[in-house]
Amino acid sequence: MSRSGAYHHRGPWMPTAAKARKDIAWKPSTGSNLDPVDRDTLLIAIANARCWMSDLVEGKAASFDEIAEREGKVERHIRFLSPLAFLSPRIVEAIASGSAPPDVRVSALARRLPHCWTEQEQRLGLH
Repeated sequence: MSRSGAYHHRGPWMPTAAKARKDIAWKPSTGSNLDPVDRDTLLIAIANARCWMSDLVEGKAASFDEIAEREGKVERHIRFLSPLAFLSPRIVEAIASGSAPPDVRVSALARRLPHCWTEQEQRLGLH
């Protein structure tokens, strides 16, 4: 547009003050289905599984047994939760936003998790 006045100058742009953020930089949507405690439990389990698998791949741990000993858990627990490291990003986002179904639990996700992300999402009802 030209300088003929199509845009009116209202003064210099001033940024709005940013609020200090502590702990969590996001908030779940107000239409949340998932209980916040369940959401946090799921996200922690996913983060742990990703960390454990990363430790194995990078050689920081030699086995699930070594991770279990370090974590103070039994090896079966670590092995059971490890598939959560490969959860579909879309499912992780649904959990983080609170829009995942309210009945999603760690054990249900970890048990018989399909390898294909599309199948994982279909099983959870995210089409």
